[in-house]
Amino acid sequence: MKFLANSTVFLGILAVAGLGCAPPDEPADSPNTGDATAPQPPKAWKEAVPETVAFVGVQEIRRDDFLRVVELEGMRRVALSVAAAEALGQDKPPEEITEAQRHELLARMVQNILIQVVGASEGIEVSEADIDLRVQQGIDSLGDTSTYEEFLTYYGYTEETLRADLTQQTIRNKLLELLAKDCDIAEVEIVSRFDVLTEAGELNAVDTADFLHIVVFVTGTDAAEWKVAEEKIIAARSRIEAGEVFQMVAAEVSEEQTVRVTNGLSRNITKKQIPEALQAAAFESELGELSDPIGTEYGWHLIQPVHRQEGGPLTLEQAREAIRAQLVQQCQSEALRAQLDAARVAYPVSILYPGEAQ
Repeated sequence: MKFLANSTVFLGILAVAGLGCAPPDEPADSPNTGDATAPQPPKAWKEAVPETVAFVGVQEIRRDDFLRVVELEGMRRVALSVAAAEALGQDKPPEEITEAQRHELLARMVQNILIQVVGASEGIEVSEADIDLRVQQGIDSLGDTSTYEEFLTYYGYTEETLRADLTQQTIRNKLLELLAKDCDIAEVEIVSRFDVLTEAGELNAVDTADFLHIVVFVTGTDAAEWKVAEEKIIAARSRIEAGEVFQMVAAEVSEEQTVRVTNGLSRNITKKQIPEALQAAAFESELGELSDPIGTEYGWHLIQPVHRQEGGPLTLEQAREAIRAQLVQQCQSEALRAQLDAARVAYPVSILYPGEAQ
């Protein structure tokens, strides 16, 4: 399904499809049982899932909701795995989620409820307009309303369940924004963290390139389809050589999901972000040199490098804002963890799957 790559953008807006990511460095709420690398036979584990999977205070997490979250996570992983190759038309079934991963997903569901409790205690409200905006962001990331409807169907969403997930994520975002107001990061903290990271060799920028890009994707392995795609790229290259502007040709020919916004320009790209076959054209050819047609597993490409930035150790000025953001995030995480710990006292958590209490 060609929309899979675009859907990963919306899944990012949903913050792992509304599962409620744990704050940075926060441990899981339930024991990490089972072998994370060896899933059980498909569906066999479902027989052990009780009708009530957990309690948070008197609020239940029901079996059907838990199973839906597990299935959605499997589908999310598939979407992420094919994002770079979305045009190959691969429609993989959801991968099986391991025992340990299921416990982690349940822990995040518990955490979502606790975050709502904390958010309510802080007077955080989410309006319909807030959710309308998030939905529109998702539609924009997918491209159009019809693809959005396909997204809902593919991931088993209704408008109601999607908006509920978005509401949970919005509460969490607003809570973190509120907590950030108390995170006053002093310059001495930034300098200290800079020194530590520099000594550990963790503040080195990698080489990046800006380049113009045209791609014609190929679905499957049919030789005729590959030939048609190659001919489109050859024709596009001929137009550019004849004097047409690369960006104008890219807007018309390229099948990249962002081409309507970028006109084919990719910025600050590292070698690891592109197929190996494209790396020489992007990083080693002369700036402004138009590549020959390049075939990869995704289709046919043209590359024209326009700028490069060499990597190397970052200065304090270059790293300051990133370090400040990291320290603020750490402060938020610690504050949220304290809030959640307090909420657990008032709303005790009991995990009933698979028969364990907490």
